[in-house]
Amino acid sequence: LFNREAERIDAATKGHEAFLDYSDLGDSVESVENLLKRHRDLEAKLDAQEGRLAAFSRNADELIKNKHSESPYIDARRNDVIARRAAVRKLAANRRARLEASLEYQSMRRDAEEMIAWIHDKKKLANDDSHRDLTSIANKLLKHEAFEAEVGANAPRVAQINKLGAALIGQKHYESPNVERLVKRLNTEWAELRDAVDRKGEKLRQASDQKGLNRILEDAHAKLDELEGVLKSDELGSDLRAVKDLIQKHSVLEQEMGLYETKLKDIYNRGRKMAEQGHFDADKINYTVAALLKRFDGLKGPAGARRAALEESRKWHQLAFDVDCELQWIAEKKPIASSEDTGRNLTEALNMVKKQDQLEAEVHQHSGHIEATINQGEALIRGGHMAAAQIKAKCEQVNFS
Repeated sequence: LFNREAERIDAATKGHEAFLDYSDLGDSVESVENLLKRHRDLEAKLDAQEGRLAAFSRNADELIKNKHSESPYIDARRNDVIARRAAVRKLAANRRARLEASLEYQSMRRDAEEMIAWIHDKKKLANDDSHRDLTSIANKLLKHEAFEAEVGANAPRVAQINKLGAALIGQKHYESPNVERLVKRLNTEWAELRDAVDRKGEKLRQASDQKGLNRILEDAHAKLDELEGVLKSDELGSDLRAVKDLIQKHSVLEQEMGLYETKLKDIYNRGRKMAEQGHFDADKINYTVAALLKRFDGLKGPAGARRAALEESRKWHQLAFDVDCELQWIAEKKPIASSEDTGRNLTEALNMVKKQDQLEAEVHQHSGHIEATINQGEALIRGGHMAAAQIKAKCEQVNFS
């Protein structure tokens, strides 16, 4: 009976040894957990067989106590069975430790790989070109702030994985080289994500600045459209008063242009500063602000040309006004000069002589005015004035009066 029980226990032990002669430690959390479940089942069987082993040992003690003829064999056989079972227990404890170590590694690996996969998805968002479309840029900035918060909220997860990895390496875990590579990869990916998030945030803020600049540029070009429209006017005034009013308006316009040029230079400097600070669309910004100044500079020529045209118009209308004044004076004095009345008596005759002297003095005075006016008209004609024909006709009116 003793030998039969020893053989049965050894048979069970042999089965356990065969089960433990298995090096697979799993390649995932799920597979390791399944192996641990099977291992716990084995340990439960070993625990359940402890009573049988104790009874077997007590039986051996009883046989030896009763001075069985095979007492030395019984003691040796009992010790061999117990030692073999103890060896199985040790193997089981070692395998449990390795499985638990494998579970730690696989859990850390799963968390790291899930984190890396999450980082990959977020890097796609962080590296997109949505900042180049300035539509709804304010809303995009709000979304990015939420994105930054989401990424920041995962920093503790990365820190925890690093902590677990450091602990495994510190314990000289059998997967330490893989743990080290995995942690390094995670940290590299994480650093790239944080850099990409920061870059996108900066680019979105740059895009917001650019949109603000574009609004200013649109307003500036609208103002230049307005100035261009005024400068394209061919109205030069129909008389002296009208042309003086136009000159006054043009002087106001020139003053406005002078002030506006300062504002445009500020816009230009703002754009240049954005470009110099590394704006992602620096070339376009430099081009647009330079084009704005160039367009404004292009208005200076037409502004000068219009002032010159208005001044020429003023000269013509001033001449016409002066000639008309002289013609009116001639018309007023001509009846007096051509009068044949010599007075009916001495007193009237003396008065008429006095008036004649006054008229001659006025004629002498106006002769200089008339001559100066005609000379001015002739000078305008020689200068190729646009109203030369009208000026000539006007001067001839004086000569024929």
